[in-house]
Amino acid sequence: MNNVNIYKETLYKSSVAFAYHEAFYDDNGNMIDYRFLDINEAFTLATGLTREQVIGKLFVKEVALDKNEARKWVKIYTPVVVNREEKLIEAYNSELKASFITQAFSPHDHHFVTIFNNTNNEYKMEKIATYFLDHAGKKIDYQLLTKTGLEFSGADYAIFNLFDEKNNAFIIKALIGIKQKLPKIIEMIGRNLIGTIHERSDFYSQEMNESNIVEFDDLSQIVGVKINKTILEKVQKVFNIGKTVIAEIRRGDKIYGNLTLVFNKDNSFQHSTYFNIYLKQLGVFIDKCQLEHNLSLKDLEAQNLAIRMKKDILTNAYNRNAITTLLTDRIIAANSAKIKCYFILLDIDNFKSVNDKYGHQIGDKVLQLFVDRINAEIRKNDMLIRYGGDEFVLYLENIQDDEEAESFIHRLFKLLVVPYIVSSKEFPLPLNIELSLSAGVSRFPLNSKNVKELIRKADFMMYEVKKSGKNNFAFFPIDKKI
Repeated sequence: MNNVNIYKETLYKSSVAFAYHEAFYDDNGNMIDYRFLDINEAFTLATGLTREQVIGKLFVKEVALDKNEARKWVKIYTPVVVNREEKLIEAYNSELKASFITQAFSPHDHHFVTIFNNTNNEYKMEKIATYFLDHAGKKIDYQLLTKTGLEFSGADYAIFNLFDEKNNAFIIKALIGIKQKLPKIIEMIGRNLIGTIHERSDFYSQEMNESNIVEFDDLSQIVGVKINKTILEKVQKVFNIGKTVIAEIRRGDKIYGNLTLVFNKDNSFQHSTYFNIYLKQLGVFIDKCQLEHNLSLKDLEAQNLAIRMKKDILTNAYNRNAITTLLTDRIIAANSAKIKCYFILLDIDNFKSVNDKYGHQIGDKVLQLFVDRINAEIRKNDMLIRYGGDEFVLYLENIQDDEEAESFIHRLFKLLVVPYIVSSKEFPLPLNIELSLSAGVSRFPLNSKNVKELIRKADFMMYEVKKSGKNNFAFFPIDKKI
């Protein structure tokens, strides 16, 4: 092999992007475009443009979609060709949505070479490294960590699973993906996945034994029994889902969690150096955060115990004990701040018929999904309390007027009447359970300043709705007494 071939092969295998161009001129001798004569693989990784898309083609006329952006780069490279200047350029390409540091030079007349790096990953790595330094021991932003993993890997969807060593299980802390599709996927699955716990199976342990990054052809291989397989297969088909990658977050032999990365069939995993560095840094960061967490574990356990005493075991909504404690405290604070609040008493119409027809196992699953949907809509200071078997008190804090409350209730009703897809041992095929709701609404401080009185008035209006035909809601009148 001669020297020219050695250099050429080295260039093709280089991690630095390379392109060789021929300048193209108008009748007046002005450079108006350039043709691609050669590129290497790193060029495709940096830009997303393949050899088939660019070789022999004019950049402005045939390759670029944003012609104005393309002409900007022609203008940048013109002095390189015309004056034979060597230039170091740092600029952003709005069509590729990436920043590049480019070295450009002209080896001979009417031709020029560009050697460049996409600097987006460097910027992301610098940003996340700063976050790790500033937030060690503080509350972890799982959404940010998941988004960064998605960006480094090139995935379409990403899930952050935190490992609970004591119970040998994972808990889903964050889920992000294509904004237009993710809500539809969650709706099809029929439950809010955040907070879902799934065991670390023997199959998972075996697959992850030799490597911390493993690709799977089928999402159902790793999901387990939490999601019905028939529903999962439908999701994969409808949303064109291909491979799934599990990237385990470790420090030494200790597992802290994983990133589950889901790719559409026309996309593939970018197993880059940056992604591997990110995984290692993530392990160190979570290790430090958990160490800080363990130092105050006793205090946290005491707080959690107090919260559990006020939580409903089945649905994880607050139980009736919260009415005389947490909810009363909220109203006292609201009164001091002079803000308006609304109490909604929600009742599922004819829910007994669901239990009678399908059994309590199906009924319990529907209630859990019902609460998941409400919790996904309400804000941090709002509260959902399980008041009875299928009755719930929803407290909305800082609502300006009836119009705002009515808008929220309409939106909530629309969400809650979407069929619930559930199954059980007795009914293994997915069932579509349809519900309707009746609700009464009272206002703080307009209808009362007393929590029990506000609930009583909301309850009164809920039964008025029941008597008049169900599947609706009504506000307690301002001047009515009961």
